[in-house]
Amino acid sequence: MVLYPMQSKYSLLIFLTLWWFVSQNSHAQTTSLPIPSKAEQLDDLFLALYNTNQFNGSVLVIEEGKVIYHRALGWANVAERDTFQTYTPIRVASVSKQFTSMAVMMLKEAGKITYSDDVRMYLPELSFEGVTIKNLLEHSSGIPDYFAYDSDLSRRFNRTMNNQDLIDYFAKSKLLFKPGSQCQYSNTNYVYLATIVERISGMPFDQFLKKNIFAPLHMSAFVYNTSTHTTVDTILVKAGTSARWDTLRQGNKIEILQTTTQRYELKTRLLKRAIGYDPDPANGQWNVLDYNVYDGMMGEKDVCISTEDFIKWDEALHNHRLVSDASFAEAVTPYGVPSGEDYSFGRGWKIYNDRPHVSFHHGYYRGFRTYIQRNRGNCNTIVILSNRSIGRKIYDMYHCVENILAGEPYEVPEPKPWEKKFLDVFESQYKIQYEPLHTLPKVQLANDPR
Repeated sequence: MVLYPMQSKYSLLIFLTLWWFVSQNSHAQTTSLPIPSKAEQLDDLFLALYNTNQFNGSVLVIEEGKVIYHRALGWANVAERDTFQTYTPIRVASVSKQFTSMAVMMLKEAGKITYSDDVRMYLPELSFEGVTIKNLLEHSSGIPDYFAYDSDLSRRFNRTMNNQDLIDYFAKSKLLFKPGSQCQYSNTNYVYLATIVERISGMPFDQFLKKNIFAPLHMSAFVYNTSTHTTVDTILVKAGTSARWDTLRQGNKIEILQTTTQRYELKTRLLKRAIGYDPDPANGQWNVLDYNVYDGMMGEKDVCISTEDFIKWDEALHNHRLVSDASFAEAVTPYGVPSGEDYSFGRGWKIYNDRPHVSFHHGYYRGFRTYIQRNRGNCNTIVILSNRSIGRKIYDMYHCVENILAGEPYEVPEPKPWEKKFLDVFESQYKIQYEPLHTLPKVQLANDPR
């Protein structure tokens, strides 16, 4: 067919018009997809972890001093059908040490102690020579970690231990090394610090924290301590196994629901804390892993706190509401590097050697796995609290959060073999259906799965 000039012009015009529409549409398809916000990326990450049987707990992420992500996922107490909320208190294990350190700093600022004081001034039962409060704070005392003596302690104490028991146990022991010559993590150090706080202040350690830290900051946090919160025996015997009824005990506000010769069931009328769980790799069932004979000791692992309270705690540290900037700067100054580690000890904190402006601490105890990181350079804070044993996977989680905050790529951690194997158990018995936060109506509570 022969095209005349006019037809050629129309054909060219139609072709160019169609080409323009196609190219614009193609361009729109490749550029109009919005880039997920950091909050959406964080939510995608933790929903993916939750949905693949890898996480249960609460997460808080603060960027440049502002909360950008805050969510709880899963169960706080499976038996009671209590869902995990951002206000749910959880035993934060060794993350508790920063509160003990703060108590000591407050006494130091009040002129009641100095860091160079010999610990025997306050704990004369001990025979250790040359150990100072500074050594206790920085894990440079040489005092053994009581967890290394677990078998002997279990044989010697057929009951819940308290701080005095641990003082008496090591009273005549030898130090592992000369104080100040090296660093070695020891939970015993912080049990002794809590006792020093008690003897100087004249009040129980848990009450000191409540009066001087938690109450002034309007925090609902408390110290979990079996020896001060109840006068009844709460150790249960079920199928030949010692356990403890998994409910919060807070002061005298306890309701006894059932009493038999073998069992006491206690339930609080107030706030309920999260229970610790350890999934069985043989069948995927969540086993309660909560009570321990060490739960009468305070100072090293005993604070129960929520991510909501950590917002208040972070703000207080940032604005120096409890101690001066100079005092807290000493707490996050690196003092000694434990053998083979990439961090140094501060006072109640650890500090990355390659990032001295970043302080952090992990917690691991009885099914609870916790982590806090504060970056003083950019005012970023990461808090991850889990009440279901996740082991070293918490490292992968906070590295993903760090990458998201830095605008860098990340990969969702892969489930462990047993987590994959028993995904059907999780989905049928434990899983709660959650929607992405950005799809929820603004009036709906983010942590309410209903």
